[in-house]
Amino acid sequence: LKSSSVFDKTFQIKNFAGSGQKIARVRIDFRPAIFKDMLFDPFGTAGDTAAPPMKIRTGAASTGFTGVTYASPRFGGFDAIELSFTDFSPSETFTFGVDVDPSSIKGTSAPGPGDSGSISGLELTGAEFWIEFDDRSTLRGNTFQIPGSLVGSANTLTTNGPPLVRLTSPSVSCKHATTTTAAHTMQVQGPPNTTVRLIRVEAAKYVSDGGFMVDEYEANTALAVEEMTQTTDSSGVAEFTVSLTKADNDAG
Repeated sequence: LKSSSVFDKTFQIKNFAGSGQKIARVRIDFRPAIFKDMLFDPFGTAGDTAAPPMKIRTGAASTGFTGVTYASPRFGGFDAIELSFTDFSPSETFTFGVDVDPSSIKGTSAPGPGDSGSISGLELTGAEFWIEFDDRSTLRGNTFQIPGSLVGSANTLTTNGPPLVRLTSPSVSCKHATTTTAAHTMQVQGPPNTTVRLIRVEAAKYVSDGGFMVDEYEANTALAVEEMTQTTDSSGVAEFTVSLTKADNDAG
């Protein structure tokens, strides 16, 4: 699933505020993302050695964009960035591209082993967006795969967001596990009669010479994505049958 965070309009922020609020600051943090150790890499020191500059695509003048601050430094890159604005009004959109790499390929030539330095929005699913408006009110949320997309994730933040749900399984750990069984039952628990979505991402770890600071279950590239939708029953449970796949020796 090849795509890159550097290309046109990769990151898109739109102000949907219905009460005239202007966006003052946006913070994007990759630490909650499903692929760990994804970092903003503006200087080519966190992942592969390519260092394309951040590119503002649209909206710089209309939103009053004043600059970017890289935050939470780690492994030569940054977990987060903050964008500042003076006139980001409702209905306006700001788009930009910036280099993002997995730290596991630190020091390799672009685009990294197995093209692992080309990071898509899908691999950043779960990233946190924090919005501060000019009246000091805030919104916070995480992205999720765009329905039908192989490369994108998004979210529309509101004051009354969707209810929290919980993922469990009677057959395998929902965090880290080694299994020899392909088929597993996954359960999403939430409010009764609620539509819920589950995605299964087959991931691979493509590195050179063992990689940089690689954890046991760490991956850096998405190979395939499967999306499933169901409605929770009267007790608030939706059950999914998931079949795990392994495309090659570095995947799982």
